[in-house]
Amino acid sequence: MLKYFQWLSIAGVWGSLLLIAGCFALTGIISFSGPSGSAWALVISGMILVIAAAHVLAISSLVGIALLAIGKARTVPATAVSAFAGGSLSTFMLWRIYFHIGP
Repeated sequence: MLKYFQWLSIAGVWGSLLLIAGCFALTGIISFSGPSGSAWALVISGMILVIAAAHVLAISSLVGIALLAIGKARTVPATAVSAFAGGSLSTFMLWRIYFHIGP
């Protein structure tokens, strides 16, 4: 289980960020193609994926922080960078999703 948590603390953060970037790119491409029924369905699907990825990002960051706290992180610098990046981005995204706070 420890190896899974070590993997999740790094790959879970960067995988989620890639998914979020992909959803933003897909939404940008769809916005240039003009409104249609299938395009809006893809936008809604992308929004749902971004919400799910924001939660995975927060969980992965918390796992990374916990591994750093107990001293079981495989690579401390990579885990620390992943936890900081994922934690700050997920905090921003989840505050925007749930409380509409921020720019």
